[in-house]
Amino acid sequence: MKLQANPVFHRLLCRIDAVLARLRGAIARFSGRQRVHHARPHALPAPVSVVIPALNEERRIADVVRYALSDTACAEVIVIDDCSIDATRERAEAAGARVLTSAMLGKGESMLEGLDAAAHDIVVYLDGDLAGMQPDIISKLAAPIRAGSAELVKAAFGRAAGRVTELAAKPMLRVFFPELAQLAQPLGGIVAARKALLRQLKFEAGYGVDVGILIDAHRSGARIEQVDIGTIEHESQSLAALADMAVEVNRVILDRAAAAGRVTIDHLQAMFEVQRQERASFERTAQRLRPGSHIVLIDLDTVIFGGNLHIKIAEGLGLPAPLVDATEPSLGNAARVNASLLRFVPRDKLRAVANSLTFDPEAVTAVNALKRQGYTVGLVSGYFQPLAETLRKRIFADFVIASDLSFTHDVADGALLQCGAFGRIAGGCQRHSDCTANVAAHLRLVSDERLPLRLIVVCGRQGQLECLQPGVPDAVVLIDSSQPASRRSDVSLRVNSLADLPAVLAAIARRTLAAPPESDAAAR
Repeated sequence: MKLQANPVFHRLLCRIDAVLARLRGAIARFSGRQRVHHARPHALPAPVSVVIPALNEERRIADVVRYALSDTACAEVIVIDDCSIDATRERAEAAGARVLTSAMLGKGESMLEGLDAAAHDIVVYLDGDLAGMQPDIISKLAAPIRAGSAELVKAAFGRAAGRVTELAAKPMLRVFFPELAQLAQPLGGIVAARKALLRQLKFEAGYGVDVGILIDAHRSGARIEQVDIGTIEHESQSLAALADMAVEVNRVILDRAAAAGRVTIDHLQAMFEVQRQERASFERTAQRLRPGSHIVLIDLDTVIFGGNLHIKIAEGLGLPAPLVDATEPSLGNAARVNASLLRFVPRDKLRAVANSLTFDPEAVTAVNALKRQGYTVGLVSGYFQPLAETLRKRIFADFVIASDLSFTHDVADGALLQCGAFGRIAGGCQRHSDCTANVAAHLRLVSDERLPLRLIVVCGRQGQLECLQPGVPDAVVLIDSSQPASRRSDVSLRVNSLADLPAVLAAIARRTLAAPPESDAAAR
C-alpha cells in the first residue's frame, strides 16, 4: 500500500529492478544475434510468444492476458509493466502472464525488453487496453509467418482508424512511403514478426515506435502482410495525448524519409496537399456529423447562383470561354472537362474569384435561420473544393460536397479528384456524375451503417431533383414554384425562394419527427 501511495518511491525501486532486466536483455540480444542464422524450422507449427507493453492498464489487462492464453498458437504471455502505479502487475500475473518490470523508457523500450524475454521465434505484440476481440487473432497473425509468406504482419481491424492515423500518419505515408499507404492501421500496436527481423529494427521510445518498425521492416526488404482481425475496441485518449502522438509520429516518419533520401521541398508540398485533400473528403465530412443530425442539402450551383456559376467563374478568371455547365445532367463528364480547362490556374486565384462572386443575401439569412432551427446545412457543388469551400464560408453553411482539383506547387495541373459522395451507389443516380442524388444516397448509407441521421432533406431546382429515389432523402423541396411539378410530387414541397425555406423545413421537422436537436457546430 505504501508503494501505491508513493509513486515516486515506487518508480525509483522499479528503475533499480529494471537494471537487471536490461542486463539480461543485452545478453539475450547478443546471443540471439549469434543464433539467428542457425535457427531450424519446427516440425510442428511454431509456437508464439505474446508480448503486451502496459502502463496503468488494470481495467482490461487481465482480459487481454486470458484472451491471449486461450489461443492455441500462444505458448506464453509476457507483460512488460512500465512501472504502473495501479494494479496492472497483480492482475496480469493473476491472469497467467509472466510480468517483467521495464526500464521505464517508454513503449519502444518495453517492446524491446519483451522481445529479449520471449522464448519463441515468432512474437506477437498486443495492446493492454483491447476489448471486443474475435477468436484466434494470434493464430491469424502468425499464420503468414508460419507459412513463410511474410516476415511481418500488421493487423487490420474494423474500428475506424484514429484521428492521428487519418490526419497525420496516412497522408505522410502516401507522400513519403506510398508503397505502405494501403495498410489500414499503420499505427496499430497489434503486429507479428520473427525475432530475426525485429532485432534489426529501431524501437523508438514513444508513440512513433509502431510506424517506425513498419518503415524499417519495409526498407530492410521484409515481406509485409496485413490480416483482417475483425472489430476491436481501444480506450480513447485525450486531445492533448493525441497531439503529442501526432508530433512524434510525424517526427519518426520524417526521420525515416530523410534516411531514405525522400525528403525534398516537393515532398513536403505534396504532404500538405494530401492533408488538404483528406480534410476535404466526404469521409472526413461524414465523420464530423453528429449522430441524430437533421441534414439539409442545398444545391449551391442552381439555388444560390441560379445555374450560371460556370459563367461567373470563367469571367472572374479571365478565361476565353465559359466552363461547361455542371448543372446540366446530360453532361456526364462536365467536372473532368472543367478540371482540364482550369489547368495552370493558381489555387489562390480560384479562392479570390470565389470571394468576389455576388449572390442573393437571402441565402445567408436562410442558412443561419436553418442552423438556429437545429439543421446541419450542407452545400453540393460541381465546381471544386477551392471555390466551393470559400463560398461555403461566405454563406455560413456547415459543410460542402464537391470534387477537387489536383495541384502541383499550388497550381492546378488539370486532373480531377472526384468526391467519393458522387460515386454511383444503390439508391442514387446511375446516369450522371456529380449528381445530388448520389450525395443523398451516400448520406443515407452512412446513416444506416454507422451514424444515424434523423432527417435528410434535399433542396434544389428541377434538374437536380429528378434523379432522387423514393425513401433516400426524407423530403425534397423544389425551389421556384414557377417550375413544373417534380415527378417526386408525393414528397416534394415547392417554395418561391430560399427565404421561404426555413419555415417549410420547420414544418417538415414538426410533422415528420420530434423537434430538431440543437445546432451542430462540430460540422463547421
